[in-house]
Amino acid sequence: MGDYRDAEENCSCDVGMASSSLDLKSKPRVLVTGFGPFGEHTINASWEAAQELKLFTDLTDAVDLIVERIPVVYSDVSSTVPSLWEKYSPDLVIHCGVSAFIAWKNIIQVERKAHSFGYQRPDVCAAVPVNGWCREDHGEQCLRTLIDLETLVAGEEGRCEDSVLSCQISDDAGRYLCEFIYYTSLTIDPTRTLFIHVPPLYKPFSPREIGRAVKNVILKVVGKNTAVDANGNVAVATAAVAARN
Repeated sequence: MGDYRDAEENCSCDVGMASSSLDLKSKPRVLVTGFGPFGEHTINASWEAAQELKLFTDLTDAVDLIVERIPVVYSDVSSTVPSLWEKYSPDLVIHCGVSAFIAWKNIIQVERKAHSFGYQRPDVCAAVPVNGWCREDHGEQCLRTLIDLETLVAGEEGRCEDSVLSCQISDDAGRYLCEFIYYTSLTIDPTRTLFIHVPPLYKPFSPREIGRAVKNVILKVVGKNTAVDANGNVAVATAAVAARN
């Protein structure tokens, strides 16, 4: 089986390294996050799907996969996500979250953008960001991923290859932890960041079926070809990544 790594959750309500093995240097490093429980989602489909990714050998053979569980807590996202970028230096970050709006719709959604303001819904610790802003300095009001979503969903109406789910583009990430985490990563590198909304479990899809759809998105973004420089650094080279200046 290919390489993957898992990490423990460290949940806090306080506001507030790359492998040296030669085989991993030839693979793009992909960090995937899923959320913990909240509200009616006592078992969060996004985390269940993220864990399923470790079982797909076509994925683990192609990438150095890291999965992390993130609490549904604004302050944890603000502190943890930048630390994960620094710790792993990923070539691609995929954040996953669950959306009740796509239950029974046979789709997953890739989000186009995230906003810096409007976060008024309390997290699982009953906290909200100060004045609803993602950052103290407010930042850009709207950030977009620079991954080419049109290319990503093109072909057979966005069908996710061996999955029964289709992939669609969304322009509303929900102004909750899903959009909050997306904005946080987009401020770090919009060329390497993507958010995927998945349906709730068994409405009607299992964790394996949802995970397979997420897996196919990852493989499409990463592509079959990667460039490795003289120092062993991997650069994702794919038509699904657009260099926009």
